[in-house]
Amino acid sequence: AIDYYKQHYVKELYSQIESQAVGEKIFDMGVLDGVGTVIHILQVVLKPSFPDVEIDGNFGPVTLSAVNQSDDASLLQAYKSALVARAIQIVTAKPGEKKFFAGWVARINS
Repeated sequence: AIDYYKQHYVKELYSQIESQAVGEKIFDMGVLDGVGTVIHILQVVLKPSFPDVEIDGNFGPVTLSAVNQSDDASLLQAYKSALVARAIQIVTAKPGEKKFFAGWVARINS
């Protein structure tokens, strides 16, 4: 299982994320929603403070630098809020998914 997760959900630069809490949240949300999707959301959160961040869903050196320059608590809160907003969009577009909403939000906020 470890090899599977490393191959599919851990990107090369994740090991250089200075905040354990931020790194764990990015990894966990990648397992939940897909790596490209959650990196895209992270980049949207980072973009106002770091205009050089490209919103492309790839965790490259510019995204890494922005993450490491951010205040951990503020970044985590903004990221979690953006992830909850995405969950709301999903259940709005697909009402049948509403049964999963509480679980998604609990996982996002854990």
